[in-house]
Order: sequence, then structure tokens, then C-alpha cells
Amino acid sequence: MKQLAEEVARLTKEGEASSRLAEQLQETVRDKAVIAEQRAQEVATLSGIVNEYKAAAEENKELQAEVSRLTLLSERQAARISDLEKDLAALQTAKEEQLRQIEERQKEELERMAERKEVEKERELLQLRTEMQNKLQEMNESSTSQIRELYERVEQTRREYERQIEEIRKSKGEGGL
Repeated sequence: MKQLAEEVARLTKEGEASSRLAEQLQETVRDKAVIAEQRAQEVATLSGIVNEYKAAAEENKELQAEVSRLTLLSERQAARISDLEKDLAALQTAKEEQLRQIEERQKEELERMAERKEVEKERELLQLRTEMQNKLQEMNESSTSQIRELYERVEQTRREYERQIEEIRKSKGEGGL
């Protein structure tokens, strides 16, 4: 009986040890499950971050393309403005040349008139001066009108380009939000 009691005691100890071991294993399994859940959450978080970085990289590419497009547009606008300024300068030079030629012709006409009779000279000189002044005034008005038109076109083109750039900026600002 003593052996049986010892055997029961040993089996009881082994049963308790097995129970403790089972509890420890269950605790370990729970801990590992918690750790696995945490790892799964971390993986999901990292996946979200990676997706955000991908989206940011794509947006960066789009923005770089837009910057390139706007740079090209700006260069074209600058070239157009430069061309208009050259046209304006050429028009002003032409106006000055026309004025010089008119003055030259007027001087030559006056020299010829000096050879005529004094009375006829006075009458024709007065008539010629009046005509030249009218022509000069018409040319000044015409040239001034052309210069104004060019300035208006330059200003209109500049406003249009600024409006387009502002619309692009606004659309990019709204798209990025």
C-alpha cells in the first residue's frame, strides 16, 4: 500500500506538473497569439504607409510633369512677349523713320518753293504746311493707335497667361487636398 500511496503521490505530482505545464503552454500560446496579432497590425500599418508613399510618389511625378509643362508655357509666354516687344520697337523705329522722311520731304519742298514768286511762295507754303501737318497728325494718330493696339495685345496676352497659370494652380491646389 505504501507503494500505491507513493505511486498516487508521484502521479499526483506528475499530474500537477502536467497541469502547470499545460497552463504554461496555454499562456505561451496566448502570448504568441497576442504577439502575432500585434505583428499583423504592424504589417497592416506598414502596408498602409507603403501605399501612402506610393501615392505620394505618383503625385510627385504628376507635380513634376506639371512643373515642366508650366515651365515650358512660361518660356513660350516669355518668347511671345519678347516678340511683341520687338514688334513694338520696330513699329516705333518705322514711325521715327517716317517722321524723318516727312521732314526731309517737307524741307525739299520748301527749297523748291523758294524759287517761285513771293506771293505764290507764301500761299503754297501755307497750303503745304497745312497738308504736311495734317498728314503728320494722321500718321501720328495711326502710329499711336497701332502702338496702343500692340500694348493692349501684349497686356491681354499677359493677363490670359496669368489667368491660365492661376487656374492651373487652383486646380492643383484643389486636387491636392
